[in-house]
Amino acid sequence: MSTRDFETLYKEARLNLEPPSALSVVQIRVAPQSSSIRPNSTRPSSNPADDEKAYRARNLATASSIYYRKHHSSPRGILWRVLENDTVLSLRAADVCKLEKEADAPLILNLRFPSPIRTPCIGFADPEGHDVLCVYVVDQANQLYSIMLRPDHFKKRSANDGGVLGDACKVWSPPGFSFKHPHRLAVVNPDQLIVTMHDGGILRFDRNRLHDGKTCD
Repeated sequence: MSTRDFETLYKEARLNLEPPSALSVVQIRVAPQSSSIRPNSTRPSSNPADDEKAYRARNLATASSIYYRKHHSSPRGILWRVLENDTVLSLRAADVCKLEKEADAPLILNLRFPSPIRTPCIGFADPEGHDVLCVYVVDQANQLYSIMLRPDHFKKRSANDGGVLGDACKVWSPPGFSFKHPHRLAVVNPDQLIVTMHDGGILRFDRNRLHDGKTCD
């Protein structure tokens, strides 16, 4: 029997969801300064049902996917998961290969929101001119969050400023959300968002360069 050469089109790589150590997980508050977040209790329980419920909240995502950046590659693939009763958006690098000169991105960023996230209302963008990851989220309090994460956020704990995003997070209460409920968010580009409403209506949000906010049409 003659020897045949086979071309390998895909290579399997296992993505371990367990953090290598507790130090690789960074807890970040995204609430406004005037708001407070009541942390989830992590004390052990003697009730097995309570332990199972806590494990499911911490480790089993209600929504997840991988976003691949178009213009930048360090990191390029971002695994996002919604955890802890939809109050945490967990982000981590999911690259299976990188350039030798690029530093590792071992940190897992747990973005903690004051209200549960609307899981269909999560979007990402990768601006061509700036090496940042744009994260857009609408929560069940109808707050629209715009978060800018630099590559160093995934590489250096010192870049996370003690678990507070500061100016990297903008929060807005769109007037259109006061009488309609957001259903789904889509990112057209870093400067434009589309949000569909529960009644079939559509809102378009364009970045206001003057105030670095959003205006709706």
